[in-house]
Amino acid sequence: DEAKEYLQKSIALGRDTIEPVANAQAAANLGLTFMNQGDYEQGIHCQLEQLEVSKRYNDKQGMATLYTNLGIVFFEKGDYDQALLAYQRGLELSEELGNKQLMAIAIGSIGSVYERKGDYRQAMENFRRDLELTEQLGDKQGIAIALGLIGDLHSIEGRFHQAIEYLQKNLMLCEELGYQKGIAKALNTLGDVFYYSQQYERALHFYNRAIDVTRKINNRLVLGMSLVEKGLVLLEMKQVDGLAPLVNEALEIATELGNPDLLFEAQILAAKQYRELEQVDVAIGKLKELESQSLRAGQKAAVHYELYLLSPQDSPYRKLALEQYEALYKVTPRYSFKVRLDQLRDQAQ
Repeated sequence: DEAKEYLQKSIALGRDTIEPVANAQAAANLGLTFMNQGDYEQGIHCQLEQLEVSKRYNDKQGMATLYTNLGIVFFEKGDYDQALLAYQRGLELSEELGNKQLMAIAIGSIGSVYERKGDYRQAMENFRRDLELTEQLGDKQGIAIALGLIGDLHSIEGRFHQAIEYLQKNLMLCEELGYQKGIAKALNTLGDVFYYSQQYERALHFYNRAIDVTRKINNRLVLGMSLVEKGLVLLEMKQVDGLAPLVNEALEIATELGNPDLLFEAQILAAKQYRELEQVDVAIGKLKELESQSLRAGQKAAVHYELYLLSPQDSPYRKLALEQYEALYKVTPRYSFKVRLDQLRDQAQ
C-alpha cells in the first residue's frame, strides 16, 4: 500500500511538470502493484491512461514499457488474447529501441501465452531466448524468471528431473535477490512436480511454503492457485477434514479477482469435495452448471471426467472424456492429459 501511494503521488507530481512522459515507468509499476493486489481493472486503467500521454508525445520508451506491463496485467487476469497483443506491441517497440531488457521480458511473456494456448515448442523457444538475453545482460532477476518458466514447462510436460533442476536454481536465485513473488511461484511449481510424482508429503510441504509467502506479499492469484493445489493433495491423502477452508478461500479469491482459470479450478475442487463427502447430487449439480458455461477444450474434458466418476460405469461421460483427452494430448503433450488418459483406459478394463 505504501508503494502504491508513493507511485500515485509520483504520477500526480509528474502531471504538473513539463515532462509528463516521465510518468510512464511510475504508471507501469503502479499497474503491477494493483495487479499483485488483485485489482486488475485499476491496473489496466492507470496504464492505458498513461499510454495515451506517451502516444501523444511519441514517447516510444514509455510506450514499450507500458505495453509490456499492460500485457502482464492482462495475462494474470486470464485474458490471454489481449495479453499477446500488448506483449507483441511492446516487443516491436523495444526491438526498435534496442532495449534488450524489455525485449527479454516481452519474449518470455509471449512464451507464457503460447504455453497457456498449448504451443509448448514455441513457448520453450521463447523461454530459452529470454534466458539467453538476461544472461547477456547479467540481469539476475530476469535470469531467475526465465529459469522458472523453463522449469514450469518441463513440469507441465512431465520431465520432472529437468523441472527440479531448473526450479531449484530459480528458487536459490530468487532467495538470494529477496524476490518474494518469484519464491512463491517456484515453491508452488515444485509442489506441482511432487504432486504429479505422487510424493504428496513433499508436495504439501512446498504448497504450504508457497501459501505462507503469498499471504505475506498479498499475491492473491498465486495464493488462490496454491490453495487449490493443496486441496488436491489433501484429497489424495484422504484428509477431507482440512478441505473446506481451502475450497471456501479459493472460491472467494477467484470471485474477487474474476480470474476465469482460478475460478474454474476452485469450482472443480469444490465438486471433488462434495464427491468425497458423498453428496453426489450436489457435486453433479455443480458440474452440470460448469458444463453449461463457455469452457475451453481442456476444461470441458475435466468436467466430463468428474461427471464420469460420479456416474454409473456405463456412463457416456467416460467415452466423451476419453475422446476429448485423446484429442487434447495429440495436440498438446501435457502430462496431466496423459495421466487422465491412463486413468480412463485403466478404468475401462
